[in-house]
Amino acid sequence: ARAAEGAEAALLHRDGLLIALLALVPLRRRNLAELCMGSGIVRCEAGWRIAIPACQTKTRTPIDLPWPGILAAPLEAWLAVHRPLLCARSGRLARPVEDALWVSSNGSPMTQIAIYDRVRLHTRCAFGAAINPHLFRDAAATTLAIADPARVRVAAAVLGHRSFSTTERHYRQATGLQHERSPIQGRVPACPRPCAGRGRSSIHLRCPGDRSALALFAGAAPPSPPHRR
Repeated sequence: ARAAEGAEAALLHRDGLLIALLALVPLRRRNLAELCMGSGIVRCEAGWRIAIPACQTKTRTPIDLPWPGILAAPLEAWLAVHRPLLCARSGRLARPVEDALWVSSNGSPMTQIAIYDRVRLHTRCAFGAAINPHLFRDAAATTLAIADPARVRVAAAVLGHRSFSTTERHYRQATGLQHERSPIQGRVPACPRPCAGRGRSSIHLRCPGDRSALALFAGAAPPSPPHRR
């Protein structure tokens, strides 16, 4: 029983760290899943850094960012306490963990789809609507464009865009969103609609022109989480 409780605590810590990292450093899902100790996550004198070589990024541009200071202690707790506990578990289809940062419940490296599913699971419970990892990138760019439009070009570096043209789309979206919203922000209703393939659902926001996760966070009280089964 204690082992089961320890594993559950480890999984919750892992998922919380994953989601917090996505909120502060919205990496692409592949880069997030492939983070490894020593090659992806590096410890230096100033703390931890995210260092991903160009050959592993979509735009063939290296990513070199400081690990968020607020997540340093949770990362160290994950590495010292929770990750070893999950590494010791084994399932029928378990694969060697080696230096992988994220470990699954059966003692294997987490896959991209496993991360996708866990992020959607927790965000659906918290907000009543599932948010996939890519929408964290959308929300980051749009939020920066609204909060500090003079520095919107910074988002290109944060998100690993090769040029500003991709980021500019979020700036235009944010500008339109500001014009469309009334001075008093109410709750933005959302309704899950089924999407084709794999039995998943996508979230369609009833806010003209807004297809980002921002509407689920900005000024709206989240709905009550569904009961766990």
